[in-house]
Amino acid sequence: MVSRDNYKILQEYIQYLKNKGNCSKATLNLYTSYNSILLEWTGEKLLKTAPSFEESLPKYLSEHNNQNGIPYSSSYVKAMCAYTRRFFYWARDHCKGYNNITAEWIDSIIPHKNIDEVKEIVYYTLDEVKKICALEPENLCEQRTIAALAFLLLSGMRIAAFFTLPINNIRFDGNIIFIRQSPKDGVCTKNNKAANTSTFKCPALMKVVREWDDLVRTQCPGNSSWYARLDQNGNFDPREITPMTVENADDLKAKARNPYKNFCSDLKKICKKAGVEYKSPHKARYGHIHLGMSKARTAEERKAVSLNVMHSGTGITDEIYMRMNSHQVSGIISGFSFDEPENELPQIAETKNPLLNAFSGLDSDTLLKMSQILASAAASQSNPS
Repeated sequence: MVSRDNYKILQEYIQYLKNKGNCSKATLNLYTSYNSILLEWTGEKLLKTAPSFEESLPKYLSEHNNQNGIPYSSSYVKAMCAYTRRFFYWARDHCKGYNNITAEWIDSIIPHKNIDEVKEIVYYTLDEVKKICALEPENLCEQRTIAALAFLLLSGMRIAAFFTLPINNIRFDGNIIFIRQSPKDGVCTKNNKAANTSTFKCPALMKVVREWDDLVRTQCPGNSSWYARLDQNGNFDPREITPMTVENADDLKAKARNPYKNFCSDLKKICKKAGVEYKSPHKARYGHIHLGMSKARTAEERKAVSLNVMHSGTGITDEIYMRMNSHQVSGIISGFSFDEPENELPQIAETKNPLLNAFSGLDSDTLLKMSQILASAAASQSNPS
């Protein structure tokens, strides 16, 4: 049995989120599923008395399985806890009987820390994609798959946006591609954001992208997907992309990932053929961000990488996408050397310059005195009396 009062207040919260207008239909459906779990957790007990429950929500989630009999994933538990915290903060301000719930208790609704194995961060590297791009495609499907992976690494696009990107929204300028990710043109972006983005320069990858682009432009209309549809015989079967509106946005987004399963299957075959470990298509986005951040030297450059993948700031880019694996961490840490004696100038390496070689055996005090003499002489030459 579940509490009717709990059901009513959770429905009120969903209606509140719906009225705010910043949640898609799919997001509201997800939140409704969270509410079902909250109702299971509370049973006949009232949500307003949750701080007194013997079994916390995180503990409940760790000891129960989903409807398919599978334990809840760590990412699902994290998202569920975050939703629950937001609900209780809302309830404190809008519902009778919740104002006694403290912020400290609400903030304690976090996933339990479990003993876990080390999980390495994986993504497509530039060398791996170059190896795949070096393959000779045997048919249109292979050519499309190779070009798609190259495009994803160069652009860092989300997969749903890539599948719905019209040919007309791509413009080449030398070895760079400028991309217009506009929902009004049918591009299914996250939260319906619009942005003009671009790609890295990489001739080896750009070559296969250009070859596919030249082909698809001759076979398909400009308002059809650059990731062109192929029929059962492997021939072009272009479909025009429907412009997105407020009314059809949820339906279009639901269809946007339709090619995903087949693309994953095609990519697995290509990776096997190239001798590269298969990873999900989204790992190309990870690879793009790691490549960009490895080149970025200033805060402005890091911000540019973040904005180009349509993040609102560098926080999410660093926290989610820039986690380093153990090899990267070890490589950086092992490069720190503390063997040189303190307060001594490093020895001058032997060179072909006889003047530098003459100084190489001198101690630091002598070098310091000589530098002072040379500086004084230089000042005299520049300011003759």
